[in-house]
Amino acid sequence: MIEGAYLAGETGDKKFVPYLLKDANNPRMSTDLHYKGISVYESKMGALRKIYGKEPPVPITSDVDSTVIKFYTNLSKR
Repeated sequence: MIEGAYLAGETGDKKFVPYLLKDANNPRMSTDLHYKGISVYESKMGALRKIYGKEPPVPITSDVDSTVIKFYTNLSKR
């Protein structure tokens, strides 16, 4: 999931937004060497930041923050 979110963000294609928002509050962390310590939430929000080119009102960390999820959910509805 983490690698997929990263690749979706790199494309910049908004067709991935619904998939990135689905279960966005997933706190699981990667143990893969390339993504060690990155949570699913963090990778999905990072991808959305790249796709929309907008920073959320609070920093994206590995801890789930509903403010960030709501920010990108609202952007997706525009």
